[in-house]
Amino acid sequence: MYLIFLGILREENEQRNKYKIDDCRRTHDYNQFISTFLAMLAEQRILPELIQQYLDTQKQNTSTQLSLSVQSQPTNQAQVKSKSNKKTSKNNKTLTKRKTATKKRRKP
Repeated sequence: MYLIFLGILREENEQRNKYKIDDCRRTHDYNQFISTFLAMLAEQRILPELIQQYLDTQKQNTSTQLSLSVQSQPTNQAQVKSKSNKKTSKNNKTLTKRKTATKKRRKP
C-alpha cells in the first residue's frame, strides 16, 4: 500500500515539473517580434498605407460621433424644456393650493 502511494506521489511530482516547464515555454517576450514585424512592413512599404487607413477610419468614426451628437442635442433640449415645464406646472399647482389654504384660514 505504501509503495502505491509513493508511485502516485512520484507521478504527481513529475506532472508538476512538466507543467512548470510548459509554463516557462508559454511566457513570451513579444517586443522583438513586433519590432521585426513593423520593420518588415516598412521595408515592403506597406506600413504607411496601413497607418493611413487607420487614420482615415478614425476620422470617419469621430465625424460620425460628432454628427450624431449634434443631431441628438435638439431632442435633449426639448426633453429639458418639457421637464422644466412639468416642474413649473407642479410649482404653480402647489402655489395655488397654498393660496387657497391661506384664504380658508383667514375667513373665520
